[in-house]
Amino acid sequence: AAVSADPSTRGYLQVWDVNAGTVTARVPVAAGARTMAFDSEGLFIVTGESETDGRLHVWRVAAGQELQTLTPRTSFVSQPAMSVTGSFLAIADGNQESGIRLRLWDLVGGNEIRGPRLAGAVRDIAVGPAGRWLAALDDEQVVRVWDVESRQIHRLMRHTTDVVRLLFDPSGRWLVTIDSNNIVRVWDLREEGGREPLLIRENWDSASVAFDASGNRILLHTRARSFQVMTLPEAVPLMGPLRHSGEWAQTDRSSLAGGLMATVFSTNGSRVVTGIGGRSARVWDLGDDVADFVVDDDTVTDAGGSPITQPPVVHAVNPVADQYVVGDAAGAVLFVGTGSERDVSEGDEPVNGHPGAVTALAYSADGNRLVSAAADGSLQLWDTGSLAAIGEPVDHLTGGVRSVALSADGALALV
Repeated sequence: AAVSADPSTRGYLQVWDVNAGTVTARVPVAAGARTMAFDSEGLFIVTGESETDGRLHVWRVAAGQELQTLTPRTSFVSQPAMSVTGSFLAIADGNQESGIRLRLWDLVGGNEIRGPRLAGAVRDIAVGPAGRWLAALDDEQVVRVWDVESRQIHRLMRHTTDVVRLLFDPSGRWLVTIDSNNIVRVWDLREEGGREPLLIRENWDSASVAFDASGNRILLHTRARSFQVMTLPEAVPLMGPLRHSGEWAQTDRSSLAGGLMATVFSTNGSRVVTGIGGRSARVWDLGDDVADFVVDDDTVTDAGGSPITQPPVVHAVNPVADQYVVGDAAGAVLFVGTGSERDVSEGDEPVNGHPGAVTALAYSADGNRLVSAAADGSLQLWDTGSLAAIGEPVDHLTGGVRSVALSADGALALV
């Protein structure tokens, strides 16, 4: 959707179908700067105009018609927040004298749900999936998470540095807080969750954090030209870092300046898109359902415990050279040079590796060695220059291997 920001032009709120490339709605509105956002399902669009009364307008996307107008009781004192799943919208309303209430609307049902009242100022808010959680950040850098139904505080999270972003995952199990030093903290909202973050990681910028649809994986921008996919709640890397080549683009990080700072999962979680501030992006294939399998002795099963015959491939990226490696369900190891744009499916012939499905890969810090592990418990060391196996496979003895790491010189392996 787009609307003219120039008050001297004739204003229209236009909505496009990006698959068909056609305009589906064209609504006359006053031109000018405004806040505008879709709900996660694409059913509604919410706009906030630069009006003296600060009203919000909810539009039905398919019909291009205004559904309702949300008017503040006193004044809206925060940016509107959309739920990560489901059509819920929240905003803080009030002032220091009358107090501030978090107001929550169910856009599908068209009704307002009573939210909690706060004693102090509100700097930012976020809405959990299906409107279950409301999170608010105050001037003391304390984040409070309310259970909407009971209006009771569920979690309280204190920070010593200014918090600049709040983000729920689609499952409602985790809340991310990012501070002005770009430190990402992932908090466990489950009943059995602890009071300390389950993950603390430095991130390049506050915008470059994303969850997959299940909430099982989080994508972080760890260094200037690399990204990391982490699994939750284990808080461990799913694979090696996803690295960009070339120079870091020192541009404004706003999309208005053309600086692409993307971190986003595809709908099924099999791919991610990343950008490092320039006008290009990279699409990474993580494999179908890459996190949804378990290795137990010689059996590969899905998350429900059922045996599967084709577990997903595993990936690793050489930390030094332009090299990418894939281990497949047949036990083969495939090395691909990534200096040029090439599809893995069109890459080199696979190197025979294991009698069972490859389940883990890891490079040494200098990039000269690779170790692969399989569901049958075998481990193999590789020379990444010649692509030749070093010695004979080693049997782990205690069954299948889920993860593996190499020492900096490639001389020792931890499984």
